[in-house]
Amino acid sequence: MHVRDLAKLIDQEGNFEIDSLSFPVLIKDVRMRFGAPDVLITPVSGSGERWVARERVTGIYLSSDDGRAL
Repeated sequence: MHVRDLAKLIDQEGNFEIDSLSFPVLIKDVRMRFGAPDVLITPVSGSGERWVARERVTGIYLSSDDGRAL
Protein backbone atom coordinates (compact mmCIF):
# COMPACT_ATOMS: atom_id res chain seq x y z
CA MET A 1 0.00 0.00 0.00
CA HIS A 2 1.38 3.39 -1.03
CA VAL A 3 1.22 6.61 0.99
CA ARG A 4 -0.92 8.21 -1.74
CA ASP A 5 -3.42 5.37 -1.30
CA LEU A 6 -3.49 5.80 2.48
CA ALA A 7 -4.13 9.54 2.11
CA LYS A 8 -7.40 8.73 0.28
CA LEU A 9 -8.76 7.30 3.54
CA ILE A 10 -8.69 10.67 5.31
CA ASP A 11 -12.16 12.25 5.70
CA GLN A 12 -13.90 8.97 4.78
CA GLU A 13 -16.65 7.49 6.94
CA GLY A 14 -16.71 3.86 7.98
CA ASN A 15 -17.93 1.64 10.81
CA PHE A 16 -15.87 0.69 13.83
CA GLU A 17 -16.74 -2.55 15.58
CA ILE A 18 -15.75 -3.51 19.11
CA ASP A 19 -17.29 -6.54 20.80
CA SER A 20 -20.98 -6.45 19.81
CA LEU A 21 -21.03 -2.67 19.30
CA SER A 22 -20.74 -0.98 15.90
CA PHE A 23 -20.90 2.75 15.19
CA PRO A 24 -20.04 5.19 12.38
CA VAL A 25 -16.67 6.92 12.52
CA LEU A 26 -14.72 9.49 10.53
CA ILE A 27 -11.08 8.83 9.63
CA LYS A 28 -9.00 11.87 10.57
CA ASP A 29 -5.45 10.64 9.85
CA VAL A 30 -3.45 7.59 8.80
CA ARG A 31 -0.02 6.23 9.70
CA MET A 32 2.08 3.15 9.17
CA ARG A 33 2.91 1.25 12.35
CA PHE A 34 5.15 -1.81 12.18
CA GLY A 35 4.42 -2.06 8.46
CA ALA A 36 0.62 -2.01 8.81
CA PRO A 37 -1.73 0.97 8.39
CA ASP A 38 -3.47 2.52 11.40
CA VAL A 39 -6.23 5.12 11.22
CA LEU A 40 -7.16 7.86 13.67
CA ILE A 41 -10.93 7.70 14.11
CA THR A 42 -13.53 9.86 15.80
CA PRO A 43 -17.22 9.01 16.18
CA VAL A 44 -19.58 10.74 13.72
CA SER A 45 -21.80 11.60 16.69
CA GLY A 46 -20.01 12.03 19.99
CA SER A 47 -16.49 12.92 20.98
CA GLY A 48 -13.00 11.50 21.35
CA GLU A 49 -10.50 9.91 19.00
CA ARG A 50 -8.40 6.76 18.88
CA TRP A 51 -5.75 5.09 16.72
CA VAL A 52 -6.89 1.64 15.54
CA ALA A 53 -5.73 -0.89 12.96
CA ARG A 54 -7.13 -0.08 9.50
CA GLU A 55 -8.79 -3.50 9.18
CA ARG A 56 -11.01 -2.75 12.20
CA VAL A 57 -12.84 -0.03 10.24
CA THR A 58 -15.29 -1.48 7.73
CA GLY A 59 -17.50 -0.03 5.02
CA ILE A 60 -14.85 2.02 3.21
CA TYR A 61 -14.94 1.43 -0.55
CA LEU A 62 -11.96 3.16 -2.12
CA SER A 63 -9.55 1.67 -4.60
CA SER A 64 -5.81 2.15 -4.94
CA ASP A 65 -4.16 3.34 -8.12
CA ASP A 66 -3.68 -0.28 -9.17
CA GLY A 67 -7.37 -1.19 -8.59
CA ARG A 68 -7.05 -2.99 -5.25
CA ALA A 69 -9.61 -2.27 -2.54
CA LEU A 70 -8.31 -0.24 0.39
